[in-house]
Order: sequence, then C-alpha cells, then structure tokens
Amino acid sequence: MMRTNNGKLIVQGQQELESEIINISQKQDQKYTQEIDGIKHRLTQLDKKCILLEESLSKQFNQFVIINVCSVLGLLFLLSSMQTNNQQSNQEVSQVVSSENQIRTI
Repeated sequence: MMRTNNGKLIVQGQQELESEIINISQKQDQKYTQEIDGIKHRLTQLDKKCILLEESLSKQFNQFVIINVCSVLGLLFLLSSMQTNNQQSNQEVSQVVSSENQIRTI
C-alpha cells in the first residue's frame, strides 16, 4: 500500500526491503571475503612449496656439479697414472732391449 508523508510518497515496507538488501549484500561480502581468504591461504601454501622446490633444486644442482668435478678429477688422475705406468713400462722395455743388445755384443 502507498501512503504519503508530508506530501512524499512512501512505499510500505521500504525500510524492510532496504534492510534485506543490506543483509544479502553483507552475506555476499562475507562469502567473497571467505573465498579470498581461502585463495590467499592456498597461494601461501603454494609459495612455500615453490620455495622448498627451489631449495631442493639448488642442492641437487650443487651435488651434481660436485660429482662432475670429482669425476673429472678422478679421470685426470687415472689418465696421469696410466701415462706414468706406460712411461715406466717403456723405460723397462728400453732397458731390456739395451741389456739384450749388450749381451749380444759380448
């Protein structure tokens, strides 16, 4: 029903409608706030997981580099050792050949 107050038209229940709209709006705001908080929480968890992954990758890369450096050093040592043994072997063969030649000349 419509009535007038000081010459103004007033809709009956207007205040009730306004309060319902405000309540609905506040409930929607609460829902949105809860969703946003949930998303922020998930983002924080994902950020922590990313940090852990970065740290893990960094450690693994360091281990990989150390293992490769040690492998190269080991191979160089092995090569050096083989060359030393080869030189000693050649010297021994030379000495044996030299001794045989001396024996033949005698």
